[in-house]
Amino acid sequence: MKTPKRIQLLWGVALIWTIGMAIGQLSILPNIRAQVSLGLTAGLEDISQQIGQGLSTAYEQAIKSDLLLFSNNSGHLSADSLLAMEWQKQIDLAKMAGGLAIALPDSASQSWIVHEFFPQSRINSPYWLRNTSFCQKIQHSLPLTYDHWVPNVDSFWEGTIDSTLLLYQQDNPFTPFNRFACEPVFDAADGVLIGFVCIQVLPKTIQSNILQPYFDQFFSDKTERRADGIQREFINIRIREGNEGILYQSSLLAGGSFAVRLPISHVSPYLGLLQIETGFLGKTAEQIAASLHRKNIYLVIGIFAVLLVLMGMILITFVKSQRLNRLKSDFLANISHELKTPLSAIKLANDTIRLERFHSKEQMHRSAEIIQEEGDKLERILSRLLDFSRMDAGKLAFQFHPINLQEWAQTHLSLIQEKAKLHGFQVEIVGEVPAASILADSDAIKDVLDILIDNAVKYSADSKRIVLHSSVSDASWQLIIEDFGIGIPGKDHDLVFEKFVRLASVDRHDIPGHGLGLSIARSIMKEHNGRIFLRSTAGKGSQFYLIFPLITT
Repeated sequence: MKTPKRIQLLWGVALIWTIGMAIGQLSILPNIRAQVSLGLTAGLEDISQQIGQGLSTAYEQAIKSDLLLFSNNSGHLSADSLLAMEWQKQIDLAKMAGGLAIALPDSASQSWIVHEFFPQSRINSPYWLRNTSFCQKIQHSLPLTYDHWVPNVDSFWEGTIDSTLLLYQQDNPFTPFNRFACEPVFDAADGVLIGFVCIQVLPKTIQSNILQPYFDQFFSDKTERRADGIQREFINIRIREGNEGILYQSSLLAGGSFAVRLPISHVSPYLGLLQIETGFLGKTAEQIAASLHRKNIYLVIGIFAVLLVLMGMILITFVKSQRLNRLKSDFLANISHELKTPLSAIKLANDTIRLERFHSKEQMHRSAEIIQEEGDKLERILSRLLDFSRMDAGKLAFQFHPINLQEWAQTHLSLIQEKAKLHGFQVEIVGEVPAASILADSDAIKDVLDILIDNAVKYSADSKRIVLHSSVSDASWQLIIEDFGIGIPGKDHDLVFEKFVRLASVDRHDIPGHGLGLSIARSIMKEHNGRIFLRSTAGKGSQFYLIFPLITT
């Protein structure tokens, strides 16, 4: 049955819309890929800013705590007594101080004199040594004008905590940078600046007391991981000292590159020479975006492919529904015709007998035979319809028991031959029926043969010959019903076993039928674990194959 033009139009519009949507979605994926890459990079920049601020805060708190430890023990001392103090105990208690220096003005108050404290070792006692290079550095950073300068302690702190102010590099280029964070010391009586207490902060101290504790908490904090939008366990972080030394790296085995490089001086004045480098483990942001891009392409293609399949299934279902409606209509017309014909014949024969319109006893007996024949035909039709109804509802029951094929053939095949003779057909049996048994319902098998013989009679046209071929192979019995009639085209071999189907290419209006016989035969063979199939050529007859499994010991 052809699909209505309205349905074809609607399906075509839906198909064009679906393909257009798919193309539209695929066209915007490259932009999404670029945005994802930029978003990942921006996320790394935000994380770098957060790390810089966090490290700066931690460093400032640790330095303030250590400076407070030293300044509280020196605030009431004169310049002379500063050098005489024992500082070993304070250094042992300090968290960040790897060394200590005192910056004092000279006698003329024109320049700074810096004495560096060396802690106790195995050989020497603690001692002070003048550091000339540091004198020059601090003199350049803080010109000495303190003779008329009495600063406020709180405001002065904000300037001196800046480690970059008093940063210097020793003469050896391979020696790491040293930081000196300074705390002003004032005279307790008049508040005049006496000098500075400076603690030396080594890279290894920053590494062990600032970086490692901070990143241990950074990677273990699940709440912050969710707030970032980027899972922190997939991030690789590296902290450099200048452009050379690495103070910290979260993963030493990770591939990929560091997409973001941020000097901490851009975030905070503290830890100015440290640089934060962030990237993703194993991949760059572009590679991650490309991976997501591919997955999105597969997803879009998959979704629209499924949508197209569903549309095709809907169309096929609609076409099948239309075809089924047509088949049902044809079935009702055919069955009505088949019921009406014998009923008309029975009614006519009955009227002949009832009204005594016969002229001889032979004519009366013939009318009685017509009633009997047409009644049997009605019974077969109703029986076929009942079998189909039970089959369709899954309630067609069989009585299985072992059947001796030779005994069954002697009884039923001879009846088939006699029945065919009534229609002028000759039935030949080729091959011997095996001395074996099958597990089957005898009446059901007979019904299958009746259906096939009946079809052979109806569609054999002028040829009045039917051949039954019997053989055994592979523990199965094969029975072939061959006719020499009009045949069936190859494209319709499977279709003829569908219910309600009567092929337009072979059906004739004068051939009775309702399209249920072969459908019932296939269901019966399936229940017997057997097979039925067809080999036929249009105009050259048909061969229906029945294969039954034999009972084996």
